[in-house]
Amino acid sequence: MQDFRHLRAWQSAVLVAVKARELTEKFPRRGYAELREQLISAAESISHNIAEGRSASTPKEFLRFLDMAARSASETASQVNLALEYEIAPNKDGFNLIGTIICTGRMIRSLQGEVRANLGRRGGKRRRRPQ
Repeated sequence: MQDFRHLRAWQSAVLVAVKARELTEKFPRRGYAELREQLISAAESISHNIAEGRSASTPKEFLRFLDMAARSASETASQVNLALEYEIAPNKDGFNLIGTIICTGRMIRSLQGEVRANLGRRGGKRRRRPQ
């Protein structure tokens, strides 16, 4: 499989992690340590899952990792929203990060679609969903 560093979704996910760290540096020095750690962990998890999935042995396994990356993106967005509600993050920076997370999520979903399409073209048997 292709090197994960060439995937736009991974590149965007790295940007999310960098922006998340920058945002947490603006949190008050006291308090909110759990939110700070969780936000950084979730943000970094997005790119980690894409990279790990890219070296998966099967496309289905890659899809599973992409699903985890999408979940981490949702978690990160939720945590940024919480920081905005607590008024511990500047609005401009928080909204900028949320925009980057949304774009990254769209890239992940697009990549999932490409992987699924390639699975279908390979002629593998796909289970039909009941209608």
